[in-house]
Amino acid sequence: MKLPPFLLNHGEKLLVALVLLGSIAVVWSTVADEDTQPSRPGSQIEADFARIEQASRMSARPNLRPSVDTAQLIRDRFAVAEQLPRSNVVAFVHEIWSLGQTVFMSYPPYLYGFELRQPSLSVSDQVGSLRLSLTLPEARRDRNHPRLRDGMERMQVTRSVRPQESYTNTAQVLGVQIERRAAGGRWEPLSGIGNDLGFLTLDRVRESLPITDVSEWQSYEFRARLIASATGPEEEGKPTLGNEVLVFAGESPLPPDPQIWEEQDTLAFQGVPLSISTAERMRSVSRSAIASIARRELSSREQVYLGPWSPVVGEQVSSTTRFALVRIAPPLQEGEQPRVTFGLTRQVGGDWLPLQRMDVAMEGPVGSADHVYRDPESGLNVTIDLSTPFKLVDVDLEAERITHYVITNRSDPAQGTRVLEVAERIDRTARTATIENTTTGRQMTLVQLSRIVVRPPAQAMANYPDYEPGAINEVDLFVKDPMGFRQPRLRLPEPKFHEPDDPTIIERFPEAANLRIEVPYISLPDGRFLVIDALNDRIIRIFSDRTPSEDEQEEGDNGDDAD
Repeated sequence: MKLPPFLLNHGEKLLVALVLLGSIAVVWSTVADEDTQPSRPGSQIEADFARIEQASRMSARPNLRPSVDTAQLIRDRFAVAEQLPRSNVVAFVHEIWSLGQTVFMSYPPYLYGFELRQPSLSVSDQVGSLRLSLTLPEARRDRNHPRLRDGMERMQVTRSVRPQESYTNTAQVLGVQIERRAAGGRWEPLSGIGNDLGFLTLDRVRESLPITDVSEWQSYEFRARLIASATGPEEEGKPTLGNEVLVFAGESPLPPDPQIWEEQDTLAFQGVPLSISTAERMRSVSRSAIASIARRELSSREQVYLGPWSPVVGEQVSSTTRFALVRIAPPLQEGEQPRVTFGLTRQVGGDWLPLQRMDVAMEGPVGSADHVYRDPESGLNVTIDLSTPFKLVDVDLEAERITHYVITNRSDPAQGTRVLEVAERIDRTARTATIENTTTGRQMTLVQLSRIVVRPPAQAMANYPDYEPGAINEVDLFVKDPMGFRQPRLRLPEPKFHEPDDPTIIERFPEAANLRIEVPYISLPDGRFLVIDALNDRIIRIFSDRTPSEDEQEEGDNGDDAD
């Protein structure tokens, strides 16, 4: 079908005109719709904006409600709290005791306090075993105080509440529980005392305990606590006579003031829960075992309480096997290891074995569990355990050791007087070996034993350490007394100079005030003081309050602490 010529010539224009008319109709319908118009005329809206602008320009503060005086409210509440019954309560990490809604048979309770304090322990090395000593805490509370005690004795107080009615309060320390652990291990009850709880009755506490089931070279720690029985509170909701004992682990959180305790009685009678921290109770099974060991028949109202643990004490078990670094020979050829020789001995019975020399390779063990030696008396080969937990890890062939110091009185031309001079005596052939404890991983360094030549002291000379003059063979000293031998050090503590006006020497030795000290004087680590008196400056005056045995202990270590 063919379109008329008019549409062919003007069709596009007609289509554009129709679209334009439709758009105008849509816009007009939107503008003319009353639902899209504001409900208020424009003049009123402009007036609102004008009022807001005028109010924002005003400098006066808005009319707000007055603020609350929070600080005064807090003060008022504290003032009210001051008028309420109070008690000084300190929180312990133990069970919190509360009587709750306990029935008190129509009369107030009468509470008591009993303090369980810490005992103290000490442990000493016995070479192959340990010895443990325990000291009970001393009573500090007044025995005449009616409410609070801390003594070891049995506390029995009978109180009358009505005619022909009374009740008895009991509290008594039954004994001490001791636990131990090896280094890095867990706590376990002390064994070998007759029970599995590590419990000692009071009659056995004053005895020192030998600890024999230990291993040489091992460290052990110990702790102890008191265990007591006391009249305990009934379970919540059950009738009670009210003669409960509050057992505290340590010092009581309630002061020994009768008025404070009377307040607690009143609050408990009124049904107010008393949140007072008390000592931990022992489980029923252990309670029966403790009562059996202590030979005490506990009534149903007697509970068993645990006191606080004592400070931990520890000690290492020394061995009867002793060793020292006898010799380190440098390698003969390049690439070889040095030859390291240790000397070992062991106490068998009351005698020491002859020194056994053993060559130890790098990373090899020091000693042997099946060492064979020839018995000098029988001439037979004997196998003995000379093992240690140590291995060789390093060697130093170029160490320098200060064997001792020499203090001399010499002339000083620059000052025109005599002064004290300290000179080091050095062993330049010293060698060291580092060994490691394979159990703990700790290392220690041993110095090769050597031969020391010491000049005799004179009026103008002194030695530190105070060696006997002559040649000292340290290997012979070790063989003579392996247990008391002190391992040598590379560096000794140095002598210390003091100015002439330093009062240290006069404080230690008042008789030194009679000297005329014009030049610096010296104090030695062994406790000796060396002084030049200007009235007789050719000699060295020596002041000492120590014994030779004490001096020797400063020289070195015997290796017992190498755990």
